[in-house]
Amino acid sequence: KSGNIDVFEYVKELIRIRKAHPAFRMKTGNDIAKNIYFNENLSAGIVAYHINGTAAGDSWMNIFVVLNGTGKKQQIPLSKGTWGVSVFNNCKENNRKAEENFIIEPFSCSILYQQ
Repeated sequence: KSGNIDVFEYVKELIRIRKAHPAFRMKTGNDIAKNIYFNENLSAGIVAYHINGTAAGDSWMNIFVVLNGTGKKQQIPLSKGTWGVSVFNNCKENNRKAEENFIIEPFSCSILYQQ
């Protein structure tokens, strides 16, 4: 644990988010199929999807998860509006906001939300 404290804290934050947000705990395949939308037309190595948090009774109405599996920074277009950033490039965030475009670092995950 102490040798990899950054990884430990990152995983701890992901667990906290999952416990706090029902959108990450949908129970049926039907709920998942109806409420998760993958972004298409992104660069190879990028996986991004939206979760309809409202359908799961979540305080985060829209959730956007981005995974960059490439060795380069990537610019990701965002849906309209202001997005809060909960996880930024594998690190917990508290006050960061994003609009229009989002830069994600190589080999990282970011989680954004709208309330």
